[in-house]
Order: sequence, then C-alpha cells, then structure tokens
Amino acid sequence: MFGTKILPATRRFAKAEAGAITVDWVALCAMVIALCMLLFAAISDATDLATESTATTMREKPVTR
Repeated sequence: MFGTKILPATRRFAKAEAGAITVDWVALCAMVIALCMLLFAAISDATDLATESTATTMREKPVTR
C-alpha cells in the first residue's frame, strides 16, 4: 500500500521541470554576481592606483595663494 503511493509521486517529481528552471536561474544569478565581483576588484585596483598618483602629484605641488 505504501509503495503504490510513492511510485506515482516519484514519477511526477522526475517529470516536473519547475525545479530545474529554478536551478538554472540560481546558477545564472550566481554567475552574474561572480562577474560583478571580479569587475569590481579590477576597477578597485585601477582606482587605487589613480588615487595614489593624484595624491602624490598634489603633495609635490607647492601651495600658492
């Protein structure tokens, strides 16, 4: 009796695609977030370099009134 209820439920679960679509969206979102993190890291390094360069230039210039 117990096995007769489990088998149809297992077949329905195997044929259902709603969960697979959710997994696809989760994977896609994770890839987009990872790409954004990589881009932020690259931009952050370049911004730090530009900031240091600007600060050095400003320190070397004399202040005039």
